[in-house]
Amino acid sequence: FMVGLYSNSHAQMIDAAKIGWMIPFAEFGLSGLLAGFLRLATQAARLSGWTGPGRIALLAATWSLADGLRSWVLTGLPWNGLGSVWDVSVPTLQFAAIGGLFGLNLVTALTAMAPALLADPPSRRRLAAVAGLTVGLPLVLWSGGALRQALTPPAYTGLTMRLVQPHIALGT
Repeated sequence: FMVGLYSNSHAQMIDAAKIGWMIPFAEFGLSGLLAGFLRLATQAARLSGWTGPGRIALLAATWSLADGLRSWVLTGLPWNGLGSVWDVSVPTLQFAAIGGLFGLNLVTALTAMAPALLADPPSRRRLAAVAGLTVGLPLVLWSGGALRQALTPPAYTGLTMRLVQPHIALGT
């Protein structure tokens, strides 16, 4: 979370003389609070006593739930959800139209955690499950998203947007 929230420091540097001293508290404190949600998720999966695929599914579900709670409790900050890793693949992001960021979080957690199943004695069924989750699931999402993009006309044409970072000096 500290790496993902570094831009908060830039925003506080607008008036560094007054609020710059708060940067360490904001970075370490907020990151620690947000990480606490993921600690609860992993602790719940560990204490469940489940093993194998069930434990992976439970961890993925609790992690996604923790991301959801994190976006509402304390700060209302849905920043750095697991599903945001797909921002490099617009077709895969199309799944957010159905499942939202939290659906993408769940898919990403399942995909990323599936190789842990290989720690147990290998079997054809286990290898197939890992391959299906790590390769097949993202491929299905990408294919569905690409089809959706091909069938959906663009909503806006000729739209110009300008994004401005708040740390720009006045008069620039």
